Amino acid sequence: MSWCMTFSGSPLFFNDGKQDRAADSERFGNAQLNGTISPNMHCSNCGKSLTTEQKFCSKCGTYIPQRIGTALPPSMLPYAGFWRRFLGWLIDYVLTVAIAAVSVELLVPRIADSQQTAAWMGFIIYFFLPLPYFVLMESSRLQATIGKLVVGVKVTDIEGNRISTARALWRFVARFLDGVTFGVGYAMAAFTQRRQGLHDKHAGTLVILRTVDASQVRSAPLAPASGGRTALVVAAVLISGPFSIAALAAIAIPAYLNYTIRAQVTEGLIAADSFKIAVAHAMSQGVDWNKNDSKSLAGDQPKGLHYVQAINVESGRIVIVYGVAANAEINGKTLAMAPGVNGNRDVVWICGRARIPDGVQVAIDNPAQYTTVADAYLPAACRQ
Repeated sequence: MSWCMTFSGSPLFFNDGKQDRAADSERFGNAQLNGTISPNMHCSNCGKSLTTEQKFCSKCGTYIPQRIGTALPPSMLPYAGFWRRFLGWLIDYVLTVAIAAVSVELLVPRIADSQQTAAWMGFIIYFFLPLPYFVLMESSRLQATIGKLVVGVKVTDIEGNRISTARALWRFVARFLDGVTFGVGYAMAAFTQRRQGLHDKHAGTLVILRTVDASQVRSAPLAPASGGRTALVVAAVLISGPFSIAALAAIAIPAYLNYTIRAQVTEGLIAADSFKIAVAHAMSQGVDWNKNDSKSLAGDQPKGLHYVQAINVESGRIVIVYGVAANAEINGKTLAMAPGVNGNRDVVWICGRARIPDGVQVAIDNPAQYTTVADAYLPAACRQ
């Protein structure tokens, strides 16, 4: 194999017998071998130019390996650019969020028994479900997640070598720093000298092109500072930062849980329609409100309900008792509907804690007292 170094500005090639110049030309490009690109040696820590005789960097003191692989010129830096990294992250984002969404749909309504529990479950699923995906794949032989494989990059340590599972775990945990900085830590990959995000710097990792080997990483110069696009990059990450989904989940999951519970409450309201008709018919026959009950109406309990344990008529009011497979927030709770009449002698039903319309005479005093389901789970027509 040929080893390329520069001394006094001229490229020198040392052949160790394993690979000839033609093979090197095919791998690294003719431009590097014919002298049109100057493959200078640089310190892997501070970027200072080096000579072939140096064992230590004169600027920062870093040890310089005696046998250095073919160096990449500045125009062929090994570091993955921000937008390539962002596209890889976006692919991983879609994959992990899809899996998390399915998990939430299957688990949260069945397990969560309160809004607080639902919020925590949503946060944990959306944030920590990706942990084994990133940690195991980045520390594997592939050194990359599916998104990184698609865009042609891999994760290495500072020397360009495969990282351990422990380092991959620390890299994932360090992403908290990107979150607490509202995405700025992630945007650092656009302008740092090795294109590292804040989590990369803390974990001692790089994201490099898959075609680059460890020797090229060790001898690569530092990347130049980026220009006017930095502000745009930061703005993009702030808007669509990797950690926004977890924060949104903590808000959205309780709202989704409320929606599913309200759907269960609605089942009882629909099932109560036949009882409302029976009570209204009895009233038209001159039966006093207080004499209307389940026994006198001879109404049968509805069949095949999933969330309603019973529907009873008590002194004219209809009381829905929730149970069976109902969420713990409403299991054993009641929703009452009280009858009344308006000026036209039409029957008007007051649901739950709804305000009594003007001009309506209700059959019972304070009908809201018979409803124990929380307002958060009641339909709008049953709330104040």
